[in-house]
Amino acid sequence: MRKKTASIPLAILIKKFYCHKCDVRLERNPVTRTIKHDDPDYKKYRTNGVLSFGDIQHTYYNLKCPSCGRIIEYDEQCVVEKIQKYIGRHTVSDTEIELCKNQVRKKLLRQRKIKQIVVTILFFALVLFAMYMVYTRYKP
Repeated sequence: MRKKTASIPLAILIKKFYCHKCDVRLERNPVTRTIKHDDPDYKKYRTNGVLSFGDIQHTYYNLKCPSCGRIIEYDEQCVVEKIQKYIGRHTVSDTEIELCKNQVRKKLLRQRKIKQIVVTILFFALVLFAMYMVYTRYKP
């Protein structure tokens, strides 16, 4: 019995990514990996904690340049995209990427932390509002 799982970030479907070498729009490239039962990553890919037997076929996507054949992981391309925006052009040299990479990664981590904090605050505000509504409506 073989289970199939897939992971694709929503941004990879919506955004347009460009190769930093040749300024061509990148295409989605599906990569399929079969995870055996004795693989150490097997537990990570089990769905919903249900016991599963047999192999798991996991599909994920990376980006591929049609002209130069360069294959780029999604996370790496997010960093390159931020550098492209920071510099103001699509074609960026490898030295420019290396110079800006650490700054952009720190910025992305800060943005993710801020998003997590905002979502947590909104969740607690919603819970408090719901508790307030219940308390005011069913006041004895």
